[in-house]
Amino acid sequence: MTEHGTESGPWDEQFDWVVIGAGVGGLTAALVGALEGQRTLLIERSGQVGGTSARSSGTVWIPDNPYQRRLGIDDAQAARQYLDTLVGDRGLPQMREALLTGGPEMVQYLEDRADIRYQPYAAAPDYRQDIPGAALGFRALEPLPFDGRTLGAHFDRVGWPIRELMLFGGMMVTRGEVARLLRIGKSCDAFWLGARLTARFLLDRLRYRRGTRLVLGNALVARLFKNLLERHLPVWFNATTLQLCRAGERVTGLVVEVGGRKRRVGARLGVVLAGGGFPASAALRERHLPHPAPQYTAAHEGCTGDTFALAQAVGAVLGPPGFDNALWFPSSVAQRKDGTTAVYPHIVLDRAKPGLIAVNRSGRRFVNEGVSYHEFTRAMYRSHARVPAIPAWLVCDRPFLWKYGLGMVRPLALRLRPHVASGYLRRAASLAALARDIGVDA
Repeated sequence: MTEHGTESGPWDEQFDWVVIGAGVGGLTAALVGALEGQRTLLIERSGQVGGTSARSSGTVWIPDNPYQRRLGIDDAQAARQYLDTLVGDRGLPQMREALLTGGPEMVQYLEDRADIRYQPYAAAPDYRQDIPGAALGFRALEPLPFDGRTLGAHFDRVGWPIRELMLFGGMMVTRGEVARLLRIGKSCDAFWLGARLTARFLLDRLRYRRGTRLVLGNALVARLFKNLLERHLPVWFNATTLQLCRAGERVTGLVVEVGGRKRRVGARLGVVLAGGGFPASAALRERHLPHPAPQYTAAHEGCTGDTFALAQAVGAVLGPPGFDNALWFPSSVAQRKDGTTAVYPHIVLDRAKPGLIAVNRSGRRFVNEGVSYHEFTRAMYRSHARVPAIPAWLVCDRPFLWKYGLGMVRPLALRLRPHVASGYLRRAASLAALARDIGVDA
């Protein structure tokens, strides 16, 4: 027996697979284990499933997917050209090939075996339209809505979305529904959609802490979780993995603290590390991300890179650094009434709309505001190397605010005073006065 344990034990329990982390990656890995008849354990450090996935759009980008094929769209060659041009020699070609071949198989497998379905965005252009092979739609897949009531007493185990992206403090809507609802004074369709969603939400609030009509990443997480429950797959909540156990070159299990005691758990086939990245670790952000390292994240607070450390302790190494070591989106920050910090991602609802400009400290635009959130933040860093652009300012007028909103300022907002009083929104009667107020060159 070594200090790390042995392949045969002694174990308190033994499984075929042990999965660490209950985001979409971990939930899917655990579900596949169960579908393949392998005894699988899912370990989650918090008290809920979902992690950052529950806060996300849940959109998966899978080119040449089954939905395209059913519509007669042959996308494989164009997608390969797009990825080869986009990534070039900065990544291993076999990784791109794995996505192109395995992605469509995954979508079909989960649909056939677990009834996990998506709907393709017909109009969701790839982020880099300047690259050969880019598509105007159908590669991005949105999870279908899910009825949280079907989880019964387990509904509260699903992590919440970002609060500021919900209506009335607990009602979820999709991007397409937001676009329809913004026409509520002009369209019968928008009126009836709003009436249906609100009525459902009000009924939900009689029994639940939030709405049970789940969409986006929350719906995908809940649907995966329901599949695990139906298959009686064990999930250990509030469980902290202390170390991986190794025999020779193989990881054979782990030591986990759960329910106030340590347990040694064997894994005959292996351990899947799906604990997320390190966005919630200030120390790792400082070490691995460009400077100035970001101070805030909308990711789950449990994403502190602990699974990286577990793997490194048994000999794993990090790969070569990339341009960013991150997936970016620009965010605004405010303090909630309960004292917690709200981090609002400016993805598509406001920043990319006509009538808004982004400026750096010199008061100049530094980016096409309609680019993807990742490219927008890259432009902030490029500008910051010459003229401070972290933070940058998003500038618009009152008609824009009324039509699209701005971050935590809702569209059709009748009162702006609370946002101005908190300092989240800055306003002035002229551009010159506004420039003086925010400290940029008029």
